[in-house]
Amino acid sequence: MSRHFTNLVLCVGLILSLAWDAAAQGSAVQLRLTNTMPQRVDYYLVRPAGTAPKFVGSLPPAMMVDVQAQPADKWVFAVERRKFQEYDVRPEPFQHLTLAPAGLQSQAEVAAAYQPVIGTPVAVSPTSLPPAAPPTATLPPVAPPVAPPVATAPPPVSPVAPPPVVAAAPSPDGAVWTFLQYNAPENGALVSNLVFGIPETDAIQLLAVCGPRSIVGLPAVTFVADVSNFTAGAPALVSVRGGGLDASIPAVVLRAPGGEGMEGFVADIDVTNPFWTALNGSGALVYSGQGTGPRSLPLAGSSAPLSQFLNACRSMAGATVAAAPPAAVGGAPAGGNATCRTMAGVKSENGGQVVVVEFVNRTNETRGVNWMDFEGIPQSYGMLEPGQSIGIETWTTHPWMLTDGPGNCIEMVMPSVASPVFDITVPSPPGGFGPE
Repeated sequence: MSRHFTNLVLCVGLILSLAWDAAAQGSAVQLRLTNTMPQRVDYYLVRPAGTAPKFVGSLPPAMMVDVQAQPADKWVFAVERRKFQEYDVRPEPFQHLTLAPAGLQSQAEVAAAYQPVIGTPVAVSPTSLPPAAPPTATLPPVAPPVAPPVATAPPPVSPVAPPPVVAAAPSPDGAVWTFLQYNAPENGALVSNLVFGIPETDAIQLLAVCGPRSIVGLPAVTFVADVSNFTAGAPALVSVRGGGLDASIPAVVLRAPGGEGMEGFVADIDVTNPFWTALNGSGALVYSGQGTGPRSLPLAGSSAPLSQFLNACRSMAGATVAAAPPAAVGGAPAGGNATCRTMAGVKSENGGQVVVVEFVNRTNETRGVNWMDFEGIPQSYGMLEPGQSIGIETWTTHPWMLTDGPGNCIEMVMPSVASPVFDITVPSPPGGFGPE
């Protein structure tokens, strides 16, 4: 009831705020929004001097609405609290912005005259846009908008060889099952992914990963969930039901630094586990973590991408691949302390003890603090200037890498309950790491 009331108040306010005459318009801007996303979009206003985005309203898929704006306002658009687009308002009186996935976003249409006001959200084809009126001092006659088709931008081209991709027919929200491979940016190693999500967006519900540093035949599976009340790295159980499966899978909590990124439960699941057989079924699986609501995982179209993914994981048969020659985050050869070589390729593992480590920069140089995640990818927790320190809650099975400003490895460490304070003392190599 409260949402309907809020929407009603919003619509009435829009009608009143946009029903001004030319003398009273001043610098106000009529901002028209068209939602071509498959989900409801929430839109937020950030005033130039504001400190936080302010929620304004929601726009259902394939709908269009007008909002009142001011030049230099910033508008932020999100799906399920995840930002996918933003817009800085221009000085023109009328601006028409299309809300679209990354890769399909285009410049806003602008006009020098106000348009017929849309008092309530109205339906519009998600593949067409009403044209902006030509710049004129007079309002055009009110008429149903006739829309030319929107050009669809091609997907961005990867700098590496095109990965094999198999995508199934999309679910109602546009999510598909996809298998892809790519070269890890830090060392060029081949990584295989199985993804269920909306292409070209961060709207992912499940991610399974096999890479040279993972335990052979033991893919790391991330079940995306709301874990805002959980501690990063905490042990958990994920309940999975459907397709003949009823199991509780051990996992750990994955939290993204600053809340920007994928969050949920990560589990290492052997390729022989019945989970993969259930994933190859029809209908849907339902999963939930302790204290989180259940989420449905549609299985339509999973068969071919799943088969490619499992074959890629099995191709790494044998034992854990030996660590490759180390490479720093920035691509330069690892130097500094010997730990950059002896701990090359390490990644966070399940288990261990919780410990709060205080990193203290005792050098006269800037140092980056990076957690090596469950795929061995560095995740930045910030920079420390000389003399600064930071306390971080972590686990004794989670390695950390300290880097210089450009991101070259200087030293690495495994947390210890017996030594909760880590003094960063290793200087950069004489002469640096070469050209940056």
